[in-house]
Amino acid sequence: ALAGIFVAGTGDASSARPPQARVARPSPGGEVRSGDPGRQFRHVAASAAIPSRAEIRTAAAALRITLTDGTRVVLAPRSRVSLLGPLDVMLDRGGKISPERFELSAGEIRIEVPPKTRTPPMVVASHEALVAPLPGTALRVRAISARGAARGLSIAVDDGEARFSTKGAWKPIPRGQGVEAL
Repeated sequence: ALAGIFVAGTGDASSARPPQARVARPSPGGEVRSGDPGRQFRHVAASAAIPSRAEIRTAAAALRITLTDGTRVVLAPRSRVSLLGPLDVMLDRGGKISPERFELSAGEIRIEVPPKTRTPPMVVASHEALVAPLPGTALRVRAISARGAARGLSIAVDDGEARFSTKGAWKPIPRGQGVEAL
């Protein structure tokens, strides 16, 4: 599970899952909206819990988030990501896992997964592309857009290893490598 990010008044009573992330360092203009897309965005404060289903956007500054397993996520300025809850995936013949799904629709995120994490804590998705950072991995993921619509992901692995998929089979991305998943 992800670390909690709590924002007063944004809890979704219909969600059975607890908050999955917590804001480590707030940014000016960082906002979160939980559950229903009709809800208003609210400013994100330090130590605020983020509901398991929420949309987060940043303005001119980055927003740092810590997941419950210690994974650190930095949402770059002018970025937008939706937390969509768990996604069942089969990764490398290791059986089914259910990491949290982060849908990146604009901007970039940096992810650092602690080495002691047992399975990928999250997958980042955009259009039909998925990336799963393995334990001990640091990577950057940028949304690729065309005409305002998400088209895929640009992935750069700085340390460790990740897996990506674009319609089925998972492929490795080793340290120091990058790929555009469209």
